[in-house]
Amino acid sequence: MHTTVPLSRLQVLNGRTMHEALQQSAQATLHTDADAGPLVAFRAAQPESDAVSVEAVVGRALVGALQAHPHVNARIGVEGLNVHRSVNLGLMVVLEKGVIVPVIAGAEGLPLRELDGAFRRMAARAEAGDLSLNDTRNTTFTLASFASFGVDHFTPILVGNMVATLGVGRVRAVCEPGDDGCRPGHRIALSLTFDHRAIHGVEAARFLQAVTDRLAAPDRL
Repeated sequence: MHTTVPLSRLQVLNGRTMHEALQQSAQATLHTDADAGPLVAFRAAQPESDAVSVEAVVGRALVGALQAHPHVNARIGVEGLNVHRSVNLGLMVVLEKGVIVPVIAGAEGLPLRELDGAFRRMAARAEAGDLSLNDTRNTTFTLASFASFGVDHFTPILVGNMVATLGVGRVRAVCEPGDDGCRPGHRIALSLTFDHRAIHGVEAARFLQAVTDRLAAPDRL
């Protein structure tokens, strides 16, 4: 005996999209543990009620890296790589029965605090079911996070013919080894899924390094 539970429209759509994406691309993922000490200190220096989110700091570092590596801010087209001048940053929002990815258009023009505000507004609209189809179109790069669930590492799936997508884990306390023993520190896991049809592993690694380099100086973002 069993009970059949109907899938929601969002579950069906997400499942179909993910399945097709895996079938039609050459995806691989690079993982790194970035030093989150500067990020933690940067947020701690702000009033607790007004601190920017971790996702906004990572997002701003990501935007800077995309500007330095424009071929990653792209989609694979019929005749080649369509490189976009503007960074339309998708932010994965977790809903009760799935996820949705609203887009922040022209993210390169938003300072850190404005990007944080845009993230919060889009997430609130998504949770309220107030997004239009246009709010999820024309993404050039996606930022995904399951940090609120205590997830450290995961492999994001690349969709929509985008060249790459970044998965972000939770900020976690660690013991950093040193010459004088163990000292407290913080780490954050970053997972970059990329399409081998567009960029190779070395290019992807350089881009991921560019993100981590920027996270080391969040006050300059």
